[in-house]
Amino acid sequence: MIGVRPAQTDRHLFTRYKEYQMNASIISDYHQRFKTPAERFWEKVNKIGRKDCWEWRAALVYKYGKFKANGKSFRAHRYSYEMEYGPIPEGMLVLHHCDNPPCVNPRHLFLGTHQDNVADRVKKGRTRSPCGEAHGKSKLSESDIIYIRNARGNGDSLGRLASQFKVNKSAICKICRRTTWKHI
Repeated sequence: MIGVRPAQTDRHLFTRYKEYQMNASIISDYHQRFKTPAERFWEKVNKIGRKDCWEWRAALVYKYGKFKANGKSFRAHRYSYEMEYGPIPEGMLVLHHCDNPPCVNPRHLFLGTHQDNVADRVKKGRTRSPCGEAHGKSKLSESDIIYIRNARGNGDSLGRLASQFKVNKSAICKICRRTTWKHI
């Protein structure tokens, strides 16, 4: 531009660029606003193959995908199941055949009760209930348990054993009845 100082030109270009950015943002918002929830949902999924896990790439809560549609939040795998198979009956859970929480492939999902979910977890060896010395709050060792059971069998009192091992009487009673420490 003839007769215009460089600083004015730069400011003018910067202003025009900011206007362009705002318009691009408005256009992007416009397109985003008019997409269906299903379109928005599938944009957030990494589909690989028909039989593979389709990983959720957006927000995760406790490893499960989170999706918001029509002002309501959903777990992504539940939303995927409903889109494919219809509403989920009251009290039912959506479980994964693949044991991959971010997976939203409808072919990997099935309905089940809480009991089915627990049974599936046990069957697949995913229970994480440490017992005995492996439990973080354990005050006793396996050798202590053997000693307690033998001593109680020989007539030692609950109170004496409880004070000796610094636990309460009910803990000693449960050990002797094998309510706790069943594996020994």
